[in-house]
Parts: sequence; C-alpha cells; structure tokens
Amino acid sequence: LRVREAVVSTQSTGKTGEILPPGNVRETGQYHYPTAATFYNGNVIIGLSDGVVRIPGKKYKNISEKVFGSAVTCLDSVTSSQGYVVLFAGSKEGVIKVLNHELRVIGMFHCSGEVTSLRVLWGEKLRPTSSYHVVAGDRGGNIHFLEWTP
Repeated sequence: LRVREAVVSTQSTGKTGEILPPGNVRETGQYHYPTAATFYNGNVIIGLSDGVVRIPGKKYKNISEKVFGSAVTCLDSVTSSQGYVVLFAGSKEGVIKVLNHELRVIGMFHCSGEVTSLRVLWGEKLRPTSSYHVVAGDRGGNIHFLEWTP
C-alpha cells in the first residue's frame, strides 16, 4: 500500500470533533484521534475516540456530530434511495446506530459488548430502497445478523 493523499491528522484539540492539520498541536492535554473510517462517494468519513462522527467537507458540507458517549469502533456506508449516504456506526459502548446524511440517528441496535466489527451487505441485486443486511461482532463473542429497512 502507498499513501495517496493525507486526509486528516490524528492530532486533535480537546474540542469535540475538531481535527487539526499535522504539526498544529494545541497544549490542551486531551486529544481525540480517529478510531474508524470509511469512504463514501469520494469522502472520508471518520469516527473519533470521543464518539464523534465527522464528514470533512468535499462534496458534502463539513459536518461533525457527537453520536456516542465513547469511541466509534467501526463505520460502513451505503446509498439511500434519495442518493444520500446512510452510515452504520458501532461503538465501544456496544451500540450500533444508523445515521442519515446529516448524522441524525435513524436506527439503533444494542449489542452485549463493544462492537468490534460491522459490515453492511448489499450488492448489485439489492436496490437502494431494499433492506440493508448488517453483520456485526461484539466483544462478548456474538455475531449479529441484522436487517434495517429505511
């Protein structure tokens, strides 16, 4: 693998969701770093250690929202029937949330432990208006097979 483009720094201020460019560290003593990431339509979507999900502005406006009380552990994305991103995010607190393009919660599932992996399964045979099938694993050793219908 080679680095194509440096998108964000792992250095952050103590402010929720604020990510600084490399070499620009403030003396706050508290840093929030990326813990999960996914790509959608040319954008990098980032989950941070403080529970914030952030979509840095390229094709979308730059939005950042505190979604969890603890670290975002995994992210995946699909396209809605309206052509917007739908995010599936897992957290250290054991919750999977479905987020719309404005990072508002539109679905939720509670696991028995920290969400360690998550993948949305939908391929060429499924239309964006179909159900989304999600496979997730948690720290309790469980595999969850979920279905979400918009």
